[in-house]
Amino acid sequence: LAEQERQQREQLRARSAGLEREVAQLRDKVGDLEAQLRYQRQESDRRRALIASLQQRCSSTSAAERDVSELAADREESRRRLQNAQRELGRKDVALQELRQEVSEVRRQRAELQLKEEGALARSEAEVARARALKVDL
Repeated sequence: LAEQERQQREQLRARSAGLEREVAQLRDKVGDLEAQLRYQRQESDRRRALIASLQQRCSSTSAAERDVSELAADREESRRRLQNAQRELGRKDVALQELRQEVSEVRRQRAELQLKEEGALARSEAEVARARALKVDL
């Protein structure tokens, strides 16, 4: 009976150690994803600033300073750059959304893992208490 109890404790310790490693890995992954999310947000903000400056440049171009052909060429270039920046911003927004979903999933997995650990610990404590009660009965 004592040998079984010791084996159960060893199994539970091994399982707990494995779960703790998994939790640590998930925490590392969450940290990495959060850093990537911060970077993506900064990149998105930079793109938005570029779009705003391009829009301002398009609207503030003075026809008196340039001849018509230069003005048309500048507007076309600005429009193309604006469209490219908007497409890039759209891609970045999609990537941000995917990262947010990934972070949410990792957090959910971490919570599930923690519940499993707590359940395993409670079961092991109950088994130990039961074993002690049986030992006392003997």
